[in-house]
Amino acid sequence: MYGLAILFKQTIGGVLAIIFIGYKILEIDKASEIKQFLKLALARTLGVFVPVSVFVIYLLATNTYMDFIDYAILGIGTFSNASTYLNLLQSSRVFIRILAVAVPITLIMMLIICTLKLVKKDLFKEDFIKRIYILLAFSIANIATIFPIADTAHFGVRLNLHNYLDYILSI
Repeated sequence: MYGLAILFKQTIGGVLAIIFIGYKILEIDKASEIKQFLKLALARTLGVFVPVSVFVIYLLATNTYMDFIDYAILGIGTFSNASTYLNLLQSSRVFIRILAVAVPITLIMMLIICTLKLVKKDLFKEDFIKRIYILLAFSIANIATIFPIADTAHFGVRLNLHNYLDYILSI
């Protein structure tokens, strides 16, 4: 799935794939678990590279590799459609404004929890803190995807609310 994410949106797909491959390192408590993590990371890396490799082979076989690079990578320099996060905070839709405030606050709270855990080891239960680490890693990756276009559609998709937004916002 994360290999396909790279195919659909290369930059963010790459970030998501890296987090998917490596987030389990946050759950390692003992040195003996490192070997298990490395096996899992290798398996996930191979899983990510299968669809990417098929796509690269397709690009090479059809001689469209340079067209892809020109469009998907070099085209970023000519990208002019941008919308700032401030637009979400000023949205006419109350629900979007609430989420636009709640999301950064939640991220900041998770960062504070992780920082406190580093300072005081026994402050939180291990299971809780592991979930916060994982949630924070994937949240940062997903929030990064709304830039440079921080509009309602991108924001809603990243919060996995896109299907519900039209219904909720139409009320």
